[in-house]
Amino acid sequence: MKNKLNILCVFLSFFIFSFAALAHPPKDIKLQWDPLQKILSVHIEHVVDNPEKHHIKSIKVEVNGKIFEERMYKTQENSKIQIDTFKIPDISSGTNITVTAECNIFGTMKKEIVIP
Repeated sequence: MKNKLNILCVFLSFFIFSFAALAHPPKDIKLQWDPLQKILSVHIEHVVDNPEKHHIKSIKVEVNGKIFEERMYKTQENSKIQIDTFKIPDISSGTNITVTAECNIFGTMKKEIVIP
């Protein structure tokens, strides 16, 4: 009985650590502001094997600490990156924009930009 318990513990440990190795937050977020169009381009680097099962679940955009928009995704654009754009019409110099990207399995990442 003790031997079976040890084998079960080893198996569960292997399973848990394998799952944790596959799940990861986004690697990087690049933000680009177009002042003429008033559009924020968001490029999220999140390398995955299968973008239908492991992907960026949501992108949240906050303007000066208030939620401007949050978008949900059921899949990732491709196995390397998720890209989206957000039109933010009423914005001025000095405005702080925070973008939060969330993986559907594990982890989040935030990036900020201050409008020049």
